[in-house]
Amino acid sequence: MKFNMPFVFNKRNEWLSGWLEKMYQTYPETVLDALWKEIEREFDNESQPNKVNQLLHDIVHRAPWSHIGLAPRIYHWLERNEPQLNQNLRNCIRTLVNGGVSFAELAKLASVKIGNPVVEENLPIWFALYVDTLPDEAIPKLNKWLEQLPKDNASIFAQHFVTTLTGKFRHGEERTSFTGGVRNPSSLKTLFLIMTRYIKPEDDLDRTTVTCYTPTLRDDAQSARELLFQWLAAIPVKRPMLL
Repeated sequence: MKFNMPFVFNKRNEWLSGWLEKMYQTYPETVLDALWKEIEREFDNESQPNKVNQLLHDIVHRAPWSHIGLAPRIYHWLERNEPQLNQNLRNCIRTLVNGGVSFAELAKLASVKIGNPVVEENLPIWFALYVDTLPDEAIPKLNKWLEQLPKDNASIFAQHFVTTLTGKFRHGEERTSFTGGVRNPSSLKTLFLIMTRYIKPEDDLDRTTVTCYTPTLRDDAQSARELLFQWLAAIPVKRPMLL
């Protein structure tokens, strides 16, 4: 069976209401192939500035039934390619996570991308994924990376990293972290101390006296840094057993 995917995409309000999911239940591979073809076509047109892959965005938020089938296609594409826009990469990773790609595979992909960067602006995202899936290996590498950057650059990188890791974005396209794999006491403590070094509390922005303002990356970063501490504080303390 074949159908006109661009036409379907133009009618996405209709297919998002359930029509395409019903088609998927009957012709799963046909629907997945058509969806992926259209997603890939939009990536080919990503050379336009700030070009969001709208279909992928809609699939992430409105078509969870497709994630398991699309995840392998996206993973293999990422092995050879990389989105230019941060939001597109985050949507790719969100689909991989929702689609059941293992922590080991996600960590491997992130490690390769960090070792051979294609889009410099995506490095904080890859480090966030790496830390969130294999923290014991990734956090020392993140620390080493930050140490070799100029002071101001390291601070900006840390801000982008921690907002991605925690999901503290001001644009509203995502409000959750990737996997939550970093949420163990040792990793959170080490990471919080590193972030405190590059996002200094004494430099925090005080907005309590301002009634109207537009949050900046630095606002989000200090909130994200404090969220790491909140995650750590919320973990129950294991008390030793009394004999």
